[in-house]
Amino acid sequence: MNPLLKCREVGEILNISKAYVYRLVVEGKIPHIQIGRSVRVRYDDLVVFLENNYITADDDNQTQSI
Repeated sequence: MNPLLKCREVGEILNISKAYVYRLVVEGKIPHIQIGRSVRVRYDDLVVFLENNYITADDDNQTQSI
């Protein structure tokens, strides 16, 4: 089963504030599920978000040279 995480839980996992998680959700950067006024993030979607935003040392060096 793919657990649904509250924004607070996502923030704890990423070590960021709940408010910043909400901003990422509103900006469409983290896929989410809206249940009434509640927002939930599937664990698998969070993993994909992390994989898509992973920057290696090589990527970082290329960015700095531009």
